[in-house]
Amino acid sequence: MQWLLNIVWASIGTVGILAFLGWLFRNWIDTKLKARIHHAYDVKLAELKAENDRTILTAKAVIDREAALIASVRAAFTEGQKASVERRLTAVERVWARVVQPELCTTA
Repeated sequence: MQWLLNIVWASIGTVGILAFLGWLFRNWIDTKLKARIHHAYDVKLAELKAENDRTILTAKAVIDREAALIASVRAAFTEGQKASVERRLTAVERVWARVVQPELCTTA
């Protein structure tokens, strides 16, 4: 009977040790998989952030170029308007001078 009890205790000990080792191995595998997945997501996130930063820099460069173009067009338009206003003012002054002093009008 003692030999049967020894076999049972040995089996229980072996099963217990194997269960403990299985639990440790499962936790180790679980930790490794989580770390690998976390690392993969971190790498992908860093790539996406870098791509986003490049896109933002490109968009800012385009916006800056267009702003400079708009500023130069606005300046050119303002200069054109200023010249046009000066010509109109000169014409109005000539007409007014003739209205005020009709003798300046020479008819041929």
